[in-house]
Amino acid sequence: MNTPLRNLLTVCVLSTGLASLAWADGQPVLTKPIPKTPMACGVYGLTVEPAARVPLKVEPLTKAAFAPYGDVIEPASASKTYPINNGETMRYHDMAAIQANGSNARPIVSIFESKPVRGSINVHLLERHPYGSQAFVPLDGQTFLVVVAAPGDKLDPSTIKAFITDGKQGVNYHAGVWHHPVLTLGKTTNYLIVDRSGDEPNCQEIGMPKTYMLGRY
Repeated sequence: MNTPLRNLLTVCVLSTGLASLAWADGQPVLTKPIPKTPMACGVYGLTVEPAARVPLKVEPLTKAAFAPYGDVIEPASASKTYPINNGETMRYHDMAAIQANGSNARPIVSIFESKPVRGSINVHLLERHPYGSQAFVPLDGQTFLVVVAAPGDKLDPSTIKAFITDGKQGVNYHAGVWHHPVLTLGKTTNYLIVDRSGDEPNCQEIGMPKTYMLGRY
């Protein structure tokens, strides 16, 4: 019986040390090792997960625990609180530090629509934005996972942390902080994004030394 190649998943990998040739969905795909130094986002495309796998504990997101990486956006993080609009509205003031550095830099507001991740969640690649902060605020009351590491041109494995939000929290990654792309749980979710626009490229990726397992969701 002939099996259509397009129905096959990855069946073979030929490794040269510099790159690998894999077959995915019936088509040869060139994949490269995960970058160990910061590279522009998207340069590497498909990457090979490190063979070494370790569990990464997922903690509830709190302001204190997240402070080395950025800000937790929630009423409790406000620098001060006061009523406005004749007492009809409460203002939770200044919850995050928005950073926009570089040439012709300015803060911008966008919306990301993110599909949920399901099953076993493994991470092996992080990204950073060296010229500005990036804030994620879920608009649909949805929880999401946050994976971060301290800033620096070399990834410090001892600083890798994972958090889960409570559905009412957002996060603001400070400029240069390594973080995983958004990991939405449950359902497709829209996020209000506040980040930086400017002349310089502002997204870099780096490989993690191991594949970190967050569990099943």
